[in-house]
Amino acid sequence: MRKLVLLFLSCLGSGVPTLAQWQRVTDPVTVRNYDFAKVEPVNAQTAWFAYGTRGAGARISNVEVYRTQDGGRSWQNSSPALTSGPYHWLHELRAVDQQVAWAVVSSSATSGVAATNNQLLSTTDGGATWVSRTLPTPDFAAGRLSMHFFDPTEGVLFSQNARALYRTTDGGLSWQSIATLPALPLAGTYDKIEFYESGSVLTLYSQPADSPTLTHWISTDHGLTWRLLQLNNAPLTGFPVFRDARHALLGQAGQVWASADAGQSWTPATLPPFLAYTGFSPVPGTTAYVAGASSLPDNSTTTKGSAISYDDGRTWTLLENSNTFASIRFAAPDAAWGLQATFDPLGSEFYFGSLSRYNGTALAVRGRALSAGPLQAYPNPSANGRFALQLPTTGLRIRSVRVLDALGRVVYQASSLPADQRLDLSQQPKGLYSLTIQTNEGLLRCPLLKN
Repeated sequence: MRKLVLLFLSCLGSGVPTLAQWQRVTDPVTVRNYDFAKVEPVNAQTAWFAYGTRGAGARISNVEVYRTQDGGRSWQNSSPALTSGPYHWLHELRAVDQQVAWAVVSSSATSGVAATNNQLLSTTDGGATWVSRTLPTPDFAAGRLSMHFFDPTEGVLFSQNARALYRTTDGGLSWQSIATLPALPLAGTYDKIEFYESGSVLTLYSQPADSPTLTHWISTDHGLTWRLLQLNNAPLTGFPVFRDARHALLGQAGQVWASADAGQSWTPATLPPFLAYTGFSPVPGTTAYVAGASSLPDNSTTTKGSAISYDDGRTWTLLENSNTFASIRFAAPDAAWGLQATFDPLGSEFYFGSLSRYNGTALAVRGRALSAGPLQAYPNPSANGRFALQLPTTGLRIRSVRVLDALGRVVYQASSLPADQRLDLSQQPKGLYSLTIQTNEGLLRCPLLKN
């Protein structure tokens, strides 16, 4: 079992008819108490799945990798043969395409002993054979490794133990040090230092022991140069997700923030319509993000579903309302795979559950059909609490207007907008508010910030 970090929200979305479907696929394994589980989508038909179960002494005793090429109807066991020790830990799996994948595995000969002897493995034949690649330096053999491959030959590998980043352009045959890595904390002052990729942007972060504060650096040139990332001059506690080199969403402290300048500045966005959500998944080739509802400790059934935003989190449209997710990964507008999870109240942890595949209409097409533009408010933020509103299209019939504060309390309610389409919150305290307008064509939402 693996504990999941959840983002808890302060407002609920309304029920919306199902617009998209998630089809449960054949599970490659029957085990549910995974410590590591990950689905790596390639397209609508091909995906890789890796998992590791708990072994004696709370260490992984087996590591398995599977691949499907028929949309999850059947799975091929593509696991590497591991001989360096009976206890193994799968750190990471990265699928580049249908045939090429990379994995980081460490091993230990004794149960309950921290795993060492890191191996970087690659396959070019769909997992039929795996080759152990030479690590950049001996320091990479111990500690946690993070990696990302941009294509079958170019990738980067980071060692928390060595606090060093190396790059390969020949599929791991040789490695070159990236000397421009930012100054990182000294050993013993941090809990973890890792990186991840989204929207072609690499994000390196460090987290001190027993602290929620994260220090982030980002690179938009495959790790060659780095820049410190903050939330409007404040430290981050969330993880930014980029859809391209400039646009990102960030969930932090019960709020959502959007950036259009590679994280140099952030503006308030709108929360997805769930009590808890798994994070944001960018849809490649579009301007969209998808968020999935996550299970709550009481296995709540009131906030299931997945939702999509085409305007960088300003508004969300519910795609369906019957699923909960541990993760959602898109490979294309019509190709996504989800990993579901349920909460174990007795163990206070989450079980990874079944796999599902998105089989709805391509989201890029739906985005053009659904979106007539977002609801706009000017100025936003506002110093005096007065906002001029601009509806996305003419001819809308407004049925209700409501504003909630950050605690979900109604501070303004009306059956229509004033004739001048201005909203007056001058008597309300400074803070973040959520405006919802019910129209004959659906809901419009917009965050409002009075500062």
